[in-house]
Amino acid sequence: MIYPFLHEPNDPSYLHFREFKNFQGNVLHIGYILNGSSGIRGNRFLKLVERNIKKLKIDLVVLDCTGEPWDIEFGYLDKGSPLTIQKILNEFCKTIIVTEDWYYYYNPKPNIVFFPYNIWIQSTKKLELYYENCKTFYNSQLEKSKPLMCLNRNLHWHRLYVLDKMAKASWLSEVDFSFVLPLGNRLEHPEVVKKLTANERKHLAHLDLPIFLDYEKGHDISFGYNNGASNVNTPVYDRCAVNLITETSVDEPNLITEKTTKAFSAYQIPIVIGKPGVNQYLEDLGMDMFKEYVPWQSWDKELNPQSRMKKIFKFVNKIMEKPIRILKTHKRLHPRLIRNKEYFHSAEFAARITSQLQ
Repeated sequence: MIYPFLHEPNDPSYLHFREFKNFQGNVLHIGYILNGSSGIRGNRFLKLVERNIKKLKIDLVVLDCTGEPWDIEFGYLDKGSPLTIQKILNEFCKTIIVTEDWYYYYNPKPNIVFFPYNIWIQSTKKLELYYENCKTFYNSQLEKSKPLMCLNRNLHWHRLYVLDKMAKASWLSEVDFSFVLPLGNRLEHPEVVKKLTANERKHLAHLDLPIFLDYEKGHDISFGYNNGASNVNTPVYDRCAVNLITETSVDEPNLITEKTTKAFSAYQIPIVIGKPGVNQYLEDLGMDMFKEYVPWQSWDKELNPQSRMKKIFKFVNKIMEKPIRILKTHKRLHPRLIRNKEYFHSAEFAARITSQLQ
């Protein structure tokens, strides 16, 4: 039996652990509450967990650090880091940390389990089992008619950097680009001031936001796992050959989300703006990252995010000089794009990414 610890009523984030046979006996699942969102902090939090361990006769505690870019060494509010909490709770009950940080894919540690939840739920097509969304579609057109897409919503600093570069591009009208949140006072945020130059912020301040895709204007835009937002049978995925992906983070702990995996489902060539090593990680999982076309090896180890993104945009600017050539390249790569999709949704891939859970 898996017991959720202080979950919101509509939070299904613990249910998928029932699929893995190693989770036997009574399991206590502790998820987003670790980041302090409940207001229950410090010793009160630990005592409440201890009480639940005894009351429910718990055999295993799962500190679930998946879903967002969690740093398991960082102390969220005054609860202490997940590593600290694990050490304390181990006095009462075996406690493991489950993380999407691919550092632990390469460097397994006792009682720290690598499980790329965001990749798994997309690859296994199980969104509908756990989330109350309308039907999700994982298929798109193979034949493409536009060279490139880049979708953005939240106002993370690196997406503002991308917005600045895209808005200045001479080829913007030839691609599908969106940025669906207004800036508000985001340009005054300390992180944005630190990461973007004065000229970049000045340019952004004069942009007319939000920017919608042609078929989105006048409509409410859903996000996350609501209303089937992971669909790839939409016009933008049907028609775009290359997906310039702005991942959730470029400088926080390692994470891959549906933003990247949807490119595999949609027969697209991915160019990932993410953490250092993201392309090598995906290739090591068995995905084709088309390195003879996308020169990601020249930026994948670059630690400075601005330098990394500059190299990416230099390449994008180069291929966008001849958009028709992008479509020809995509057509030539059809067999590999088909294999990528088939492998991503295969039992072989699922077994590979869940090996530590098994």
